Amino acid sequence: MILPNLARVASIISSGVLAAPWDASHSSATHHTRAIGPNQTKTYGVTGVDHLLSKRAANAFSSEAAKWFIASETGVHLDEVVHGTGHTIDGIFNKFFHQQFVRNGIRVANAVANVAMKGNKVILYGANFVKAKTIVPVATHVLQESAVKAAKLVTGATYNLHPIKLQYFIKDTEVHKVNLIALLYFASTN
Repeated sequence: MILPNLARVASIISSGVLAAPWDASHSSATHHTRAIGPNQTKTYGVTGVDHLLSKRAANAFSSEAAKWFIASETGVHLDEVVHGTGHTIDGIFNKFFHQQFVRNGIRVANAVANVAMKGNKVILYGANFVKAKTIVPVATHVLQESAVKAAKLVTGATYNLHPIKLQYFIKDTEVHKVNLIALLYFASTN
């Protein structure tokens, strides 16, 4: 029940700040799932592959090694790959990242990546980062108060004063397979 309402809120808030128009009458969310951005998942078996820093004797459990690997695989700028969390289970080291545009330092809410390493080898990688040609300027965003008001109106909920951050949201379209980049407010989780 909360997901449809969240989708309506995102649609209302983003309608004025999208980089390109889309046909609002068509929704494929209920018919099939699609990846946002170029969804990449690779597994390298139990032997794995070297990461870019392995020849420099970098610590295999280094966030930097995982960050360099993601940047090289996705083709995004190294500074757009931001470390989130990580953990180790049964000798497999997992690192999780998100994308943040270098041009203005704003995070992309739904662009994430992960790298799993065993020893000094990458055994799994997954990402849905996007290489944006243009992004919505911050100057065109909806005011936070207006976003909260619209969300309350659509959902019937009350605002609990949880911190809100301005973030980009990548919306996949079926028109020329273009990713639209909207500027939205999201409840902060960190």
